[in-house]
Formats: sequence, C-alpha cells, structure tokens
Amino acid sequence: MRILKIFLAALVVFFPINAFAYTECTVNVVRIWIGSGDLYIHYAQGAAVIPSSNTDRDALLALATTAFTAGRSITIRFQADGVVCTSAGARSDVWGIYLNPT
Repeated sequence: MRILKIFLAALVVFFPINAFAYTECTVNVVRIWIGSGDLYIHYAQGAAVIPSSNTDRDALLALATTAFTAGRSITIRFQADGVVCTSAGARSDVWGIYLNPT
C-alpha cells in the first residue's frame, strides 16, 4: 500500500494535469454567419466556430447577436490553454461566451 501511495504522489508531482486549463479572449463581434448548421462568430482576429452538434449553439447565437446589435464585447472561453487571442484564427474549441457590460 505504501508503494502505491508513493507512486501516486510521484505521478501528481511529475505529471501535473490541469483539467481546468482554458483561455479567455475579449473581442468585438464583427459579423455572424450560419451555414450547414454551423455557427461562425467572427471578430477582428478570427472566428469562433460552433458546430451544429453543440447543444448550446442556439444560446450562443442569441448572445452573439445581442452583443453585435448592442455594440458590446464578448469574452469567448476556449478549451485550450495558451490561445493567442490576437491571432486565434478560426477555433472550434469554444467552451462558452460571456456578454460583457461594455
């Protein structure tokens, strides 16, 4: 049992896993496109692609449309850690979107 505890402790120390790693990018929506069931939320540096299989697609569309028409920014949370927001390109690992107050 002691060997198992040492082994597990070594795994945690030498191979840390950050299950909550993500990147948030604050952007202004410049256009919205829906085609073939997929939703594209375009911003100056790229686009967030939400596939038709995403169960939150309709809610994300409503939030992006609100931001676009109200001139408010959104914060997109990508599942990957270390996404460079200024050159994100088209990314489909969208975790969620915040509507910002300004």
